[in-house]
Amino acid sequence: MQLTPIILKAINEACRLHNGQFRKVEQDLPYVSHCMAVAWLVAEAGGNETAVAAAFLHDTLEDVPGYSYEKLTTDFGEAIAMVVREVSEDEEKGGPRAPWKFRKESYLKHLENASQEALLVAAADKIHNLRSMIESYLKHGEVIWKTFHATDDEKLWFYEQVLLILKKRLDNSLVEELATVLIEARHNFNK
Repeated sequence: MQLTPIILKAINEACRLHNGQFRKVEQDLPYVSHCMAVAWLVAEAGGNETAVAAAFLHDTLEDVPGYSYEKLTTDFGEAIAMVVREVSEDEEKGGPRAPWKFRKESYLKHLENASQEALLVAAADKIHNLRSMIESYLKHGEVIWKTFHATDDEKLWFYEQVLLILKKRLDNSLVEELATVLIEARHNFNK
């Protein structure tokens, strides 16, 4: 994948929008490192420019206060904005946050009809999140589960459901990589 103007713009915007945000467990690690890893995985898996740019921006609608779908569309166009929306949880901005299980079940329903670009971003996102959880678990132990809104069993259930959808809908090496990382996670979390 070439560093096109739109991908460079997505990199810069992800860095700007996630400035001051950090990962949940490794709180000294800038959040944008996750965006970079997801985009790298998508690019390595053959993702097109839209998918790679969306990967850099995939958490902006959920995690950046005040950054809207309309603003994302203005900044990057409908195609990239739609991919980001497809991999974002539905949230009422400013309202109470829905329970974890409800949000994850809604996300899974969205994946059933998501574009191929969105499926690539979702797979890469889950791979990096799981790898990060494994790394943090090996470093910190059981205490990491206190930083999440779900138990380890609930998290693994969610990733298994994502994998089932991806196996049906996405013909890409990221699906097998997610399956492998899920096995590693179960082994490391003694499940």
